[in-house]
Amino acid sequence: MRKTARLFVLFLALGFLFVIAGCTDPIVDDTPYNALGEWEDGGDDIYDILTNTEDELAFVYDKGAFPDAHMTSPEFTKDLTNFKKLVITVEGTGTMLVRLETEDETPAREVRLNVTGLVGTYEWNLNDHKDFLAVVNRIVIIGAPGKEESIGSISVTELSFYKSVADN
Repeated sequence: MRKTARLFVLFLALGFLFVIAGCTDPIVDDTPYNALGEWEDGGDDIYDILTNTEDELAFVYDKGAFPDAHMTSPEFTKDLTNFKKLVITVEGTGTMLVRLETEDETPAREVRLNVTGLVGTYEWNLNDHKDFLAVVNRIVIIGAPGKEESIGSISVTELSFYKSVADN
């Protein structure tokens, strides 16, 4: 009887461990890849970069006659294929286009954001774009895309790739 009780407790304990192991989510290393820092004006002298650090990209722009004037990030040195979202936190006035450009003939992908005086955080869902992310080599930002004679002021305080899925 005693042996049966011990065996029963052992099976119960093993069953409990299997339930616990099956119910826990795997831990995802969600260390972000920060794309801020070392940005450059695209060459038209439209952007006056005020802050250009790993914590903030702040700039003002006066488009004049250059509707597609842009700024570029440094080329990426990290493999982006395991990332599932790009988080963008901005504040200011105007509109902004964020484009992921590739190192080959793969078409770029982009999102347009209305930037307001309130801090806004946007999550760009890249969950099912592993092949695309394999060839992405930089980010391009265009203030007031496609517009001439437009002015604005924008502060980007996060531009990071994450391995977790986009929430919104």
